[in-house]
Amino acid sequence: MLLIKIAGVVALGVAAVIAVSAARGRLADRRNEAQKVRLRR
Repeated sequence: MLLIKIAGVVALGVAAVIAVSAARGRLADRRNEAQKVRLRR
């Protein structure tokens, strides 16, 4: 039972890290797009 609980906690932790990294990547993409628009203008 302990192994199952530990595995579940680890899975949640990994999922959280992936979600955060994905969110940061999206924000970075938006910033890059904004900079490109400024350079074009």
